[in-house]
Amino acid sequence: GEARGGGSLRWAAGEGGFKTVVATHAGTSGPAVLSFRASSVPAGNYFGIESGHVGVEAMPGFLFDRTTVDVQKGGTGTFTIRPDTYPTRDVHVSIVTSDPSVATVQPNITFTADAEIGPGNTKEVTITYVSQGTAAISFTASSPGGNFDGIIWSNGVVAASRPGFDLS
Repeated sequence: GEARGGGSLRWAAGEGGFKTVVATHAGTSGPAVLSFRASSVPAGNYFGIESGHVGVEAMPGFLFDRTTVDVQKGGTGTFTIRPDTYPTRDVHVSIVTSDPSVATVQPNITFTADAEIGPGNTKEVTITYVSQGTAAISFTASSPGGNFDGIIWSNGVVAASRPGFDLS
């Protein structure tokens, strides 16, 4: 089971196991508190239990125009990336591929603190075919003293390198 935004989770009598609670980032970074309360019929073993609160910190992140890029033999593919909220300082992003024998990617980009979060702060990233296979592209942000410092986005984009056709 899963609960979102004020939902509830239920376990049937005798049912065990874990359930998932999803907290969705609503576009503004900062703290949020999730509260849990267990209830059951008065004779039940969970009647009136308060489990307290769980703090959740919504961190800034990145938005991509696509999460999969097909790259044909001998070619390149591109995707765009931008911050999902205003950077408080310039953000330097290191970009790496999980398998450089499949695809390479430009090594880094910078988002500026004085630019907007929309088109003015969107960057294009190029992936180059090396050999057939799949590679995950990950991102690490450095922004000393800024809200994006230390943000890691693992496997944000998947590069699928395809053999393609040779025409003559």
